[in-house]
Amino acid sequence: MTTMIMTTTMGPEFENVDRVLTKVDGINVLGIITFCIGFGIVLSRYGERAQLLIQFFTELSEIVMALVNIIMWYSPIGIMFLIMGNIISIGKLETVAATLGMYMVTVMTGLIIHAAIILPLLYFAVTRKNPFKFMKGVLQAWLTALGTASSSATLPVTFRCLEENNH
Repeated sequence: MTTMIMTTTMGPEFENVDRVLTKVDGINVLGIITFCIGFGIVLSRYGERAQLLIQFFTELSEIVMALVNIIMWYSPIGIMFLIMGNIISIGKLETVAATLGMYMVTVMTGLIIHAAIILPLLYFAVTRKNPFKFMKGVLQAWLTALGTASSSATLPVTFRCLEENNH
């Protein structure tokens, strides 16, 4: 970690201002995104000469998606064992189970009202099509989202369901 202190005097009516510039450890996501955008733009300008590199990244993307799919299907088992370890360490299990049960009932009731009444009405009002036919087409994506609680893991399944089942 590097630290740099600068002292600036802005005039007689202002106080001295100390500015501290620090380096923070971590991933520079904005820098990675900027580099990738620039790299893609330059790569697209090379046309036929960059075809091998484009094919490499396309295959790499397919491999990563397959890996995410495998992890997505096996992660509920690992999560189950993590939760079981916490349940074993709870003192008054009856009280916690009753409170958690009421919370689950409340959340599930809200989700059912939202998914079975509000969303179909909105879909029908906008498209004038049968919402339950559409819901049947994305059922696998819904189950994946419920099982993983990860929008990143659910996104490829959602795209596949939309393209193949709902056209």
